[in-house]
Amino acid sequence: MVLAGALMLAPGTAHAAEPTDPTSTSPITNVAPTVPATTTNDPVATGAPTIIAQANPAPVTQTVPDPVVQDPSLTSAAATQPTVIPPPVIDPLSASPSGYGGGGVGASSTVVTNGKIVFQSTRDGNLEIYVMNADGTLQTRLTSNPAIDREASWSPDGTKVAFASDRDGNLEIYVMNADGTAQTRVTTNAADDFEPVWSPDGTKFIFRSLRDGNGEVYVMNADGSGQANLTNNPAADVHAGWSPDGTRIAFASNRGGNYEIYVMNADGSGQTRLTTNTVSDFIPR
Repeated sequence: MVLAGALMLAPGTAHAAEPTDPTSTSPITNVAPTVPATTTNDPVATGAPTIIAQANPAPVTQTVPDPVVQDPSLTSAAATQPTVIPPPVIDPLSASPSGYGGGGVGASSTVVTNGKIVFQSTRDGNLEIYVMNADGTLQTRLTSNPAIDREASWSPDGTKVAFASDRDGNLEIYVMNADGTAQTRVTTNAADDFEPVWSPDGTKFIFRSLRDGNGEVYVMNADGSGQANLTNNPAADVHAGWSPDGTRIAFASNRGGNYEIYVMNADGSGQTRLTTNTVSDFIPR
């Protein structure tokens, strides 16, 4: 469930992304008399407005890029489709500390015993972490920082929240109590670390790191020790999530050309592709 940016139902998991490649700029070609079009701006996207064509007496041919995750290593070819331009597909995950990007679609979405929802919001001018009751009451801000705080993830027992923040110059993973106190940095790296997801037993995190020059899935203990690269692939490996018993990890990777869903053992072994599609499949949960 997504709420005001990216919503996380406490106990579970889910996660941020990397800079995007420019999409296709191929023009729309009408084979019939042109009908006026409207222009709409998405409040999250930062770029040129989307042109939405109105119905024409004859088909409209256009070039539409694949709805892919923002990632510098992704080079998806545009696919030509007839008829009306669909609504824009926005990947709300940006690895850039300077952009809101929404961040958090890839973050944990688990239900926890405290019955509360942790989410991120830009209502105060930048991304901050909030908590509320399951019915939407008592919406309370947990972080108060001029930097970006995003991708909140409940611990399984509902007593702590992990999140990513660029308050120290680049995206790193932090942990705080459920009331927002004791905010503590867990990772320290020159590259971005983000998309933290608690393990079902609460002893570990999986997260995404750019420390190897591309997106890789890492694991570490809840105190930040024992950090290890699980995927070790030159492609982008993103959006990792735990199986309920903690023995397997699902993730998305573009190692086959476009994003597909993969699964591996918790130690990184047995990496297996599950989906095969001409378009992108990602954010497994």
